[in-house]
Amino acid sequence: MEVLDKTEQKLAIIEDFNGRLGHFHEAVSDMENWITEARSRIDDIIKPSTESHFSPEDRSVLIPNEPASTTASNSSVCLNRVTKTMEIQEDLFKRSDFLKKQEAEKKDLFPAEANEMPPEAER
Repeated sequence: MEVLDKTEQKLAIIEDFNGRLGHFHEAVSDMENWITEARSRIDDIIKPSTESHFSPEDRSVLIPNEPASTTASNSSVCLNRVTKTMEIQEDLFKRSDFLKKQEAEKKDLFPAEANEMPPEAER
């Protein structure tokens, strides 16, 4: 009976580790996907394309050769760019906090040196 109890305890530790590792992997994958999306959003702000999220009127100011139904003022384009920049900045702050938590989780999951073992592994 004692062997079964110890085995159950060890399996519980392994299941907990696997769950935390799976969550960490998912968080890293989500962050990689978000970085690609954020880079695209930043590129659209710096150099808008026809596929960007700017309205056709705004693009006509930013891309002079592209026709638009009406002429947009430079102030509305600047306001749109500032708004999009602030949205990205807010996302970055949120992601930064999230990454700090994930970095702490990484240090807990993976030992700093090969000789160092986490307390769960020693049990």
